[in-house]
Amino acid sequence: MAASPKEVVRIYLDELYANKRLELAPQLLADPTWRHETGKLEKLSLRESMERLERNFGHWPGMRFDNIVEIAEGDKVAAVYNGWCTRADGKVDEISGIEVFRVRDGRIVEVWNSKILAGLWQASPLD
Repeated sequence: MAASPKEVVRIYLDELYANKRLELAPQLLADPTWRHETGKLEKLSLRESMERLERNFGHWPGMRFDNIVEIAEGDKVAAVYNGWCTRADGKVDEISGIEVFRVRDGRIVEVWNSKILAGLWQASPLD
């Protein structure tokens, strides 16, 4: 049975990113993948996506992400995340952001990114 869009995104964050399993990229990312940022749309080949990941891995040798809100509907998954990214010098950057992924045929075909910000999302008193 094929992985659900939510499962694909979780593997992308927990295995490919956090555990640097770049060999999973061809199974998780479409060729091409479209990446949206405010005012920008970029078409990345699989090779370019893998190079982007390698640059991130080089900047932050250690990474962990926790999705504090995850919403899946159809082929889209929205993730509100906190991240702990360890630099080569041992300093940890705490970051947060929101991404929306579109998954088709078990691969991420499109990603919308909010600006990554320093700091963590805080727990809601409603939780």
